[in-house]
Amino acid sequence: MVEGFRGIRAVAWLCAAVMSIAACDTLERTPPPQATAPEAAEPAAPVDAAGQLAAELSRAGGPIMLAGHGGGMPYTPPNDVAPGTARVAVLLPLSGRLGELGTGMLEAAQIAVFDLAGSEFELMVFDTEGSPESASEAARQAVDQGATLILGPLLAASTRAAAPWARAAGVPLISFSSDRRVAGDGVFVIGFTPDAEVERVVQHAASRGITRFAAMAPDTPYGAVVTEALRRSVDSVGGTVTHVELVDPRIPDFPGALERLTGESEAGQTADPGAGASGTATVMVPDRSIAESPFGFQAMLVAEGGDRLRSLAATLPAYGIAGGVVRVLGTGTWDEPWIRDEQALHGGWFAAPDPHARSGFVQSYTLTYGKPPARLASLAFDAAALAAVLGRGLGGTTFTMEVLTVPSGFVGSEGVFRFRSGGVAERGLVVMEVTPFGTEIVSDAPESFIGI
Repeated sequence: MVEGFRGIRAVAWLCAAVMSIAACDTLERTPPPQATAPEAAEPAAPVDAAGQLAAELSRAGGPIMLAGHGGGMPYTPPNDVAPGTARVAVLLPLSGRLGELGTGMLEAAQIAVFDLAGSEFELMVFDTEGSPESASEAARQAVDQGATLILGPLLAASTRAAAPWARAAGVPLISFSSDRRVAGDGVFVIGFTPDAEVERVVQHAASRGITRFAAMAPDTPYGAVVTEALRRSVDSVGGTVTHVELVDPRIPDFPGALERLTGESEAGQTADPGAGASGTATVMVPDRSIAESPFGFQAMLVAEGGDRLRSLAATLPAYGIAGGVVRVLGTGTWDEPWIRDEQALHGGWFAAPDPHARSGFVQSYTLTYGKPPARLASLAFDAAALAAVLGRGLGGTTFTMEVLTVPSGFVGSEGVFRFRSGGVAERGLVVMEVTPFGTEIVSDAPESFIGI
């Protein structure tokens, strides 16, 4: 029995071993589950933060507010991009004959930085000494020190000298000049351009029925810009420029120029008819009776300012250009408090930034420094405010062509403005009329560029 039991146990053990081996073989032959490799993620596209910012500014629906005392829409910087440092250089004549003006403009820029800049903003100051050579050296130093935007210089010649350094480094430059000829290829002009002032006042005059224009301007590059702007603007409204007199700036012969324009001598005698009028025109004068003009023009643009304007104004009545017979037009050089004292200019029109918009900046500057600002100080404030506000978003990477030329523009201390693609600032201007009590607005400035 024992042997039989041992035999049975051996057979059972053998069967179990075989079954175990078979089971193991089955397990070994079963293919392992296939692991699924994770799909490779698409490489993230580089973020064009400045492009996104420009798109957001465009969608804002209106100009961006640069100062608390102006209008416009508040700017909210993006919170998902590390801003970095906005290093902004300002180039101004802090010494030399323009030192007082340059210092006042720097003070205005510092108000903007103090009020509006974030912690990652650095204003670097350079003295151009009022010369192109020093402006060029200042621009070189600014670029070498890592400037991502240059504000200034003040003068056109200095801007031409500084621009090559900025362009070579790809750094935008916002000049305080009013000469549009220096703008373009990364250079912007924020100054008050006379051709824009001429265009605005001509449009207003045309809306009041004036179609024939004359001009008296200095025989200078400024005079050439003004008279060319007059011809272009008058042509755009379907009018005619009948007379243009360019006066020697060194020895201004206003009586001779007026005699050629009007055909009248100073004593009231008719001069050579070949040099004078070509007919009688009717001009509508608001709040006055219709006056008959014995000349071939209804309005005369006078592109003079300061003492030269005073001298010319004293001469106008002797040649019949007073009392509403001819509407006298001016440029921004008329924007002076004493203009009300020139009776011959009463009723005259000129285009300028809105004085109500400027009042907030004037008050802030006066409270800070105990004196009123120079007329051009607002340009430095607006340029620095633009840099400070935009710099809160993306630091130095903000100052791209796309952002600086956003169509909706900005609201600064002088009202709404924007840079066109050519680099020249377009501004919303009012039309002012000279009265015995000062000046008053007869045509409001636009509050935005929507539809323009």
